[in-house]
Amino acid sequence: MSRPPVARKPRASSQSRIVGILAAARELLAEQGVASLSIYSVAERAQIPPSSVYHFFASVPALLEGLTADIHGAFRACLQEPIAHEQLRDWRDLSRLVEQRMLAIYAADAAARQLILAQHGLAEVTQADRQHDIELGQLMQQLFDRHFP
Repeated sequence: MSRPPVARKPRASSQSRIVGILAAARELLAEQGVASLSIYSVAERAQIPPSSVYHFFASVPALLEGLTADIHGAFRACLQEPIAHEQLRDWRDLSRLVEQRMLAIYAADAAARQLILAQHGLAEVTQADRQHDIELGQLMQQLFDRHFP
């Protein structure tokens, strides 16, 4: 009887390589947009062989899905930052605070604007973005429930 594969966390060296690849992709995306992004341009920017990029990301859409997950991590983190409840008069104050935090992420991250707000036509990225949006919506509901039961 075979066991289902177990998802393992990448080793530290692999995780470091993934971070470098995503950073290079983020820079290129911010500078040149989705249309000019390629495995080879990312490898060149990250100063690694293209085979290393392909090892972790089989295609540009897979790379962009990874980048989308990375960007949504920043949104998750902003929803998990502490909030001084005593400074909230009502739910609108909480809504305004969350909105300001998320807008700050977009303002500081040109790659996020390119990837999430631009019309790029990549179904895989759009689907990943939708899944992340569902998760963020659930976290936001939990946040509002915590402050305004």
